[in-house]
Amino acid sequence: MRGLFLHLSPFAPDQSGVVSVLYEMGGLLVVCDAGGCTGNICGFDEPRWKTKACALFSAGLRDMDAILGRDDRLVERTVAAAKDLNPAFVALIGTPVPCVIGTDFTGIARMAEKRLHCPVLPFDTTGTALYDKGAAAAYLSLCKTFTSGPRKPVRGSLAVFGANPLDVGSHTDDLLHSLARETKSEQIKLIGLGSGLDALKAAPHCERVLVLAPSGLPAARYLESVYGTPYTIGYPMTPPLLEALERVRTLRPKNILLIHQHVLAESLKAKILADTPETSVTCATFFSLLPGTDGLALSDEESFVRCVEKGAYDCVIGDAALARAVAHRSAAWIDIPHFAVSSRDWNGEQHAKPPCADLWHCAGSRLPPLCPQARSWAFYPWDCREQGLACRSLCAGH
Repeated sequence: MRGLFLHLSPFAPDQSGVVSVLYEMGGLLVVCDAGGCTGNICGFDEPRWKTKACALFSAGLRDMDAILGRDDRLVERTVAAAKDLNPAFVALIGTPVPCVIGTDFTGIARMAEKRLHCPVLPFDTTGTALYDKGAAAAYLSLCKTFTSGPRKPVRGSLAVFGANPLDVGSHTDDLLHSLARETKSEQIKLIGLGSGLDALKAAPHCERVLVLAPSGLPAARYLESVYGTPYTIGYPMTPPLLEALERVRTLRPKNILLIHQHVLAESLKAKILADTPETSVTCATFFSLLPGTDGLALSDEESFVRCVEKGAYDCVIGDAALARAVAHRSAAWIDIPHFAVSSRDWNGEQHAKPPCADLWHCAGSRLPPLCPQARSWAFYPWDCREQGLACRSLCAGH
């Protein structure tokens, strides 16, 4: 059955992609949901949640809010929170319920922007698309809002788009070392990962832009068309990829299926073919394909199983979580984690929710409610005692 997942977990949706890009940008992020989508973002799709603070809020939508369309209440609470936190911008992020009732995020953003002294960025994400679509929209929106010219190139500088934890994990040291080794750049800015708005504003003035994942391609094209900043597409050979390449040398497979985000897959394919040209390598992905390539687009678990069975592959390279769907096949498996697929970081760490007792122990411990009837500001405020800022509900219900 199309769209049915029997063995695989749901992949990170588009709202998670938006949050992943904006997480370290210094904005106020408002996820327009009842709380569940925000909980999934923090619990499964955002590895930095336990280590880095972010002003991430749930709108706390309730039944009557959805039925009556109480946009004015969302604006009131957003403005109140923004005045308290003084963010660089506000992001309104959609989920399935606003999508179903036809919420006008652009209109709400204009209403809020009239009362604030910062940009309000609307994202009409639906929760039905995948993370790469949301991440691409976030990168592009940031570039259109915060970059300016004329371009003044800085020699030896490199701006990297597509480096969000859902694609590359949250540990940046290996990635930075590999980029410095292969690009010879002296200044490397991972946009949205270990850097904030200042790095983004400097992106047009970098000597060039590198796209690590398809989600960064629209922003790179925008910078090239508006400022003339050149870009290239590729992924460096980080230690996990070098280990995978060594496994291929050891196993000497004849027919390989390589499944990951498409830039990483194509880059690793090129290295494998350069090393063992007699090997056949097919790239596939559940997410966006690079234009002008011959990669396979997978729509669901059934298409993945059918691809593996018809291809007669003797080796599959991809996240080990995918192996459950084809456990009956005898192909060798080389594991390369993909956080958007399994919530596994590149060091093998599983990102999971903390015990419920800890969750509720610190609930409501930060800000007072906006109104006496609200039960709590906090919603899924994991580790808020250590971080100071936590995921809070703008309206926890009446």
